[in-house]
Amino acid sequence: MATTVRLGDLYIGIPESGKAPGDRARRPIQESPYYLALKNNDAGLFKRYAKWTSTPSKNTWANFMSVHDSIRREGYRAERGHPVVIIHDGTHWQVVNGHHRMAILRKLHGADGKIQIAGKYVKGVVGVAAPAPASGHASYIQRRVRHK
Repeated sequence: MATTVRLGDLYIGIPESGKAPGDRARRPIQESPYYLALKNNDAGLFKRYAKWTSTPSKNTWANFMSVHDSIRREGYRAERGHPVVIIHDGTHWQVVNGHHRMAILRKLHGADGKIQIAGKYVKGVVGVAAPAPASGHASYIQRRVRHK
């Protein structure tokens, strides 16, 4: 059974200066460096945060913007094989994996945009079904939220 969650209700863990590695502060997704970098078109902020990630060499502004543009054009599709993992800790919906994709969705669809979570995996964005991608993979179901 899927659960619907507002994008504005998501939280992420952000590394804090002076803290032990892995010690992260819980912050709303709209305080995420990924979200703020996208909102303000700030590649420098993105780069400063990316060095804290597990794969900083792959986590570039160009790659991030490529993912953003793809999601903006084609919608978020869980079938692409990059799982977004979100858990509920009893109080908050915490993004465990897929922070940058959720920041992109938050920017594109606002706080009231909604995602569907089945178990701990994001299955899609709640909204109007869109046509299958031009690549011919008709098995993909694409969902988009109406832009405000």
